[in-house]
Amino acid sequence: MTKPGMEDRLSFKVVEYPNKKQLQLKPEEFDEGVKFALENGIKSLMVCRGSEKTQKYMTIDFSWLRKLPELHSLEIMTPLSKKSNIDGIYGLKRLKNLHYSHYDNVPLDHTKLKSLEHLYTLYSKNHKYSKSSFESLENLKSLKLWRIKEEENCTFIGTIKKIIRLELTWSKSLKTLEGIEKYKLLKYLSLINLSQLENISALDELKELKGMWMENCKKISEAEKYGLKRFRKNIYTK
Repeated sequence: MTKPGMEDRLSFKVVEYPNKKQLQLKPEEFDEGVKFALENGIKSLMVCRGSEKTQKYMTIDFSWLRKLPELHSLEIMTPLSKKSNIDGIYGLKRLKNLHYSHYDNVPLDHTKLKSLEHLYTLYSKNHKYSKSSFESLENLKSLKLWRIKEEENCTFIGTIKKIIRLELTWSKSLKTLEGIEKYKLLKYLSLINLSQLENISALDELKELKGMWMENCKKISEAEKYGLKRFRKNIYTK
């Protein structure tokens, strides 16, 4: 909940979580928000949809982000038009956490995000090309990927050497986990609403897997689920 006191009088929101304080800004609040973030050492930011809610996509110039070089976490929750300027994101040299789902319109250049450790995004065909490939995120440890279209296996993700946590959510095309056997350090895996998933044999190669959550993967039989639980700890299915 928002902390009472001086922050109640601000036009934007400041939300406190157990391990961070997050500033939530609409486009018309950027100038005031940047000043507040600098004065109060804010390192987590959410960009929300502005007052022009009738627009399907918004054109935003993120150059102002360069004024916040200490930012560790960024969530962009407003739909961006192709004319948006995202270069300011590349100035965040300490950025570790990013929620960004606009690769179809404004793909990010992952080679410029060396510090990134956690990425939450929806699937885009751009992820299969070098500019936005996950392989270019050299320090990525956690990937949450949703609305996976057309892909039948996990090879499109590529090789992510340091990944320890992977979440795949919402897909009507994914049939097999082929490809994740390369993630030798993977410890936590979530498979949610993968309606066509039928082959999970790649799990046999994940020797470091400590925790797994499987939900609404209807083509995985109860016998297979039982087999997972029998020989591994911390396996949960629904």
